[in-house]
Amino acid sequence: MLGRRPAPRIQPMRRIRRTSTEPRLELTPLIDVVFLLLTFFVFSLVLMERVNLLRIDLPVLGAGERSGSPETITLLLDASGRLYLNAEPVEPGAVADRIRALREGRDDMPLFIATDEGGRTGDLLRLLDRLSAEGITEFSFIGRPEEPPGADRPSPDRPSADRPREAPREAQEQPDPGPG
Repeated sequence: MLGRRPAPRIQPMRRIRRTSTEPRLELTPLIDVVFLLLTFFVFSLVLMERVNLLRIDLPVLGAGERSGSPETITLLLDASGRLYLNAEPVEPGAVADRIRALREGRDDMPLFIATDEGGRTGDLLRLLDRLSAEGITEFSFIGRPEEPPGADRPSPDRPSADRPREAPREAQEQPDPGPG
């Protein structure tokens, strides 16, 4: 057997020893976590539903402008839950009928609802539910305009020119003795 060389002998693989002991940052688990978070947020956005319990269009209270129609209907809900229609007390069950009577033949007459800042939300929701059940769905909410920064705000002890001092509640609730 001329010309044949002996088969090379296979040697075991040598391990490479590291001389530095500095830690390595593995990117594969980091990328996995980022993609898991991304899929979580995508699915949560897809599954979210917008909840529209009440459709309320609130007006911007910045610079006001005059309405074209001088006649308006104002419904006031005070902090104790009493209703006033154009400054006259009204029972909750009669609100819709009184509004219809005021709007008689003039469906474009706007209805403004004003609520006391300290009022209960439940009273407002019952009022809106009653109006909606009676077919009165077009109204606007009104509030106090914003005061410019630095304006001198009236304190409860010191009334301003546009907000007179209120009489104590006891004086408001006493019946008028009448003549005689």
